[in-house]
Amino acid sequence: MVELSVAVVAVVDDDEVAQEPSNQAIRPQHYVSKKPKWWVALSGRRGTKAQRQAIARMTDRGFAMPKDILANFSRVNNRAERALEAEGYSSVTVEGLNSWRRNWLNQAFGVIEMDARQEPIHLAPHPFGDDIPSCNEKYRKEVESMFSYTNPLDHRVYGEIWLEIGFGSGVNMIANAKKHPNNLFIGAEIHQPGIGSLLGQIEIENEVDGGNLRVVPGDGIKLLSILPDEYLDRILITFPDPWPKDHQAAWRVIQSDVLRQMRRVLKLNGLALVATDAQCFDEWTMKTFEQESNWKLVSPCPDRKEWLPCVSYYEQKGINEGRSTRLQCWQTV
Repeated sequence: MVELSVAVVAVVDDDEVAQEPSNQAIRPQHYVSKKPKWWVALSGRRGTKAQRQAIARMTDRGFAMPKDILANFSRVNNRAERALEAEGYSSVTVEGLNSWRRNWLNQAFGVIEMDARQEPIHLAPHPFGDDIPSCNEKYRKEVESMFSYTNPLDHRVYGEIWLEIGFGSGVNMIANAKKHPNNLFIGAEIHQPGIGSLLGQIEIENEVDGGNLRVVPGDGIKLLSILPDEYLDRILITFPDPWPKDHQAAWRVIQSDVLRQMRRVLKLNGLALVATDAQCFDEWTMKTFEQESNWKLVSPCPDRKEWLPCVSYYEQKGINEGRSTRLQCWQTV
């Protein structure tokens, strides 16, 4: 068997955000995923017809997770979390839920994990036992389809799993997948044009060794909440929207609650790598990490050639406008 590595909220009214006192806005705390209407209008455009067709084809091939499968996995996961605090579902335990998350995602991403005896770990039973159809009657067929979903690509043992949150057009993700063929790279992106651009490029070039790249359509911060404990080796956050105004601070992806989720899903000594060309976001990131006890700053930051090998269109635009790229690396302890 070849051993490889893998690099896999609240609603806030616009007026309320605008009136938020600045001394509260600059205190890192909770991530707000819902953005203002003007931002959605600017960034929520659909991909081109060619991009949408590429997404459909590459989803069928296993490079992207189907949105309906992901939605039902999230639905069952959330139901199980609520059941942990309710009576009548004694079969649901924290350990059982985490084990099921891990093994289902391995099946969905095409990952083989080995146990202490170097034998493959098989899919654990879902944590609801026989109760799952009755408690999800409305979505019974969809949920049953989700439980049986298996990635059609070859399932392999990977050395590491990396997650890139907000990969843009995907040039960095493709370069990393080629540079580290023994790792699995998971990318989360909310914008359809970026997803279509990445998958279209993979389809045309056909150069990603062994298919060691997966795309999860949607908010990567939300994805963290459904990942199992100690699943990832690295998390990359490259050039997120800095939301430079104080009253926009809750929309920044680096928040105290986000760092706690990142710490949960990263292995011990795992790395969080952040790149930005906005001084305000760089300072915000430093301050937020410093407030958390389970992280330590890695200085100097690892050579960007090892994790940020490409200069994207966005980064080059910033350079042309006189902005410099700022890098940070934090390690779990």
